[in-house]
Amino acid sequence: MESSVYSCCNDKTLFLEAMKLADKLLRTAEKGIVTCEDDGCLVLTGVIRDCGYKIRRTVEQERSSDLHKNNGQHLMQ
Repeated sequence: MESSVYSCCNDKTLFLEAMKLADKLLRTAEKGIVTCEDDGCLVLTGVIRDCGYKIRRTVEQERSSDLHKNNGQHLMQ
């Protein structure tokens, strides 16, 4: 398992806000794809979508890492 870059972040609201941001980016990209009329617009919506997925994936990895860490500590006690 990879070590977490964000292990110092104990504030769960940061992760909740990041997930909300990721969802908003993904919804924005979906709307943009429907209304795009040129390649430049598609490129922009692709970047927005990729950022949303990357944020979501990072939060999920951190949450998984945090769960593993907490389960290990629970077993050690």
